[in-house]
Amino acid sequence: MPDENWRLTEKEKEDIVAWVKEKWKNFACPYSGDTSWNIGEILVQTTQFTGGSLRIGGPIFPMFILTCDGCGHTVFVNAIQAGILPKPKPESDGGTKKREIRASKKSKEENGNGAN
Repeated sequence: MPDENWRLTEKEKEDIVAWVKEKWKNFACPYSGDTSWNIGEILVQTTQFTGGSLRIGGPIFPMFILTCDGCGHTVFVNAIQAGILPKPKPESDGGTKKREIRASKKSKEENGNGAN
């Protein structure tokens, strides 16, 4: 968990670097092509959309921030999914229940992305 000032700890930053090195296949920014990124000092969160009004309580999605040094393009990554924060207890999962979206084998083959 972040420190007493809600900043990421050095261990969490190291874990984020390890996650990026394992998961990102191409470090190049899609806008500038730069390959240098900064890790944000804090976690941020998104909340459940409620039609334009602010809802107090309800599910949140904690994210860490990666910002391109070249242009400022910012990427938000779910800190729970990435293993930076522990998974919530099942009864209060914050809306993070796994709902996989996968292309069907047929559609992959139709798009030329399937294996022969």
